[in-house]
Amino acid sequence: IATGIVHFQSFYLSFSFKSISKYLAACCCLFLSGKVEETPKRAKDIIRTAKEILTETEFKELGENPKGDMMKLENVLLKSIQFNFNVAHPYNCILKYAKRLIGR
Repeated sequence: IATGIVHFQSFYLSFSFKSISKYLAACCCLFLSGKVEETPKRAKDIIRTAKEILTETEFKELGENPKGDMMKLENVLLKSIQFNFNVAHPYNCILKYAKRLIGR
């Protein structure tokens, strides 16, 4: 999920929230991050989960063909992150900072 969040943030550095549904982008980022982290999820499973957790109005933002739109958006996402799959996670820095805060 952390990799998906990084991809999502990187994606919206190049695009406006108004131009592309944030829900579709989130699904796409999770789909791609699963591949990158070698824990792939099927597109239909991501869409099904989105349908379970989003409201009906939010889910409609995914469009008429969410799976197909997600696949198309994946190419746009790949270009926007310049095919850079190396994601630096902040876990080590956060852990060190937290230890300093508590005096360890």
